[in-house]
Amino acid sequence: MPPEDAMQKYIDIVTELYPTWLDGSSLRSKTSDGDGHSSDAKGPMGPVFSSFVYEEECGSDSKMDAIHGFAREGDMANLLKCIEDGVSVNVKDSEGRTPLHWAVDRGHLDVTELLLGRNADVNAKDNDGQAPLHYAVTCEREAIAEYLVKHKADTDLKDNDGSSPRDICTSNWPCMQQVGEVY
Repeated sequence: MPPEDAMQKYIDIVTELYPTWLDGSSLRSKTSDGDGHSSDAKGPMGPVFSSFVYEEECGSDSKMDAIHGFAREGDMANLLKCIEDGVSVNVKDSEGRTPLHWAVDRGHLDVTELLLGRNADVNAKDNDGQAPLHYAVTCEREAIAEYLVKHKADTDLKDNDGSSPRDICTSNWPCMQQVGEVY
């Protein structure tokens, strides 16, 4: 892909995820007046966007965003700190995903165990109606799928398209077989 097309695709994605980034309202930079805001949010290639913006902010919103990132990255220590600081293990991001969705998606069994041990909703649905077990099946994470099922994940829970984890599982995983079978 030509660099110009790649840059435009990046800008389109960032704009979709953070609609106000281009006007600079979500950007921060250090200024001499110490307020942390700057109208000069341009770099040598135009507007600059940094994923570190949220790390610089404080308050419960950034902690709620952070818990998803820690689950996604498998950062158990910081994830646990968020939970101990009172952030709910079932808080949803803009797409309706919980930290458990992210842990499963990225294949972090240890984080999955931690979250379920802290009463994460094993059948929480994202905006597409998909539960963490849908993610485990789609990402072919059998060990995590088995763990979720052992913790009462519903193999027949339908998403917005009417598909259950059992429906979309193309592998012959024992944990995804008919209810009542021993695996």
